[in-house]
Amino acid sequence: MTMTVGRASRFSVAIGVALIVLLSVASPALADGCSAEGKFTFTVPAGFGFLFLSADGTVEMGLVLGHDICPVCGGAGRFFTGTYRTNATDQGCSFEMVLSTPPPIAHTDKIAGVVAFEGRQILFLVATSPDFASGLALRNDALTGR
Repeated sequence: MTMTVGRASRFSVAIGVALIVLLSVASPALADGCSAEGKFTFTVPAGFGFLFLSADGTVEMGLVLGHDICPVCGGAGRFFTGTYRTNATDQGCSFEMVLSTPPPIAHTDKIAGVVAFEGRQILFLVATSPDFASGLALRNDALTGR
């Protein structure tokens, strides 16, 4: 059985329209750009370190004070635990973190910013402490490509 050129082109157009409709409906469900979880490497005015964001909204942060590469050159770092949440708006995706140091010197810092590139980057924009007032966190798998 042979198909005419007119039938073949209408069939191709119908398949193309169906694929476009399918992809436009499925894409937002597949790419959740307002979730951030995983292991991150970050830098802020106070230093650099590692950040772990759990799916349940808990945070663990290890901060190495200063920006020296030498591991035996400076003082000890600081360790924080806390909570975070993300919020999707029509302007994009924002986040809020509340971090605390363990006793006996309990100290709380709040950080707010933006989640970008489908949760692969976090931009620190404002904080209660100038140590965290600006910064960038990159998810580790975004650094290695795995």
